[in-house]
Amino acid sequence: MAGNGKYEGPEVVDLGASKRDPASEERVPLFKLDGKTYTIPKNPKAATALRYLYELRHNNGDAAAGQMLEDLLGEESYVALMNSDITMPQLTQVMKAAEQHLMGSIEEPVGNE
Repeated sequence: MAGNGKYEGPEVVDLGASKRDPASEERVPLFKLDGKTYTIPKNPKAATALRYLYELRHNNGDAAAGQMLEDLLGEESYVALMNSDITMPQLTQVMKAAEQHLMGSIEEPVGNE
């Protein structure tokens, strides 16, 4: 509010830099396949969550979940999972864990990271 007590709009939120170096981001394990551990960002990008929510609203849940998983894993890891012989229950378990991690990161803000 201004000195006159009237609301003049929101306070500007400084979001800092819009890009971060993917090579420097901390990652956490999501699943193991054939003895190899596959990871996702510990603090996922807000853009990943926004894209997921957008896809849920405008397309279907399956497309949204697939895109979310690829965004988190990266193309190489996603293709490895896609070319595996995992079962649908196993895939569902991986997707639920990824979604829970992504959406949980929204509930616990980590600052301007």
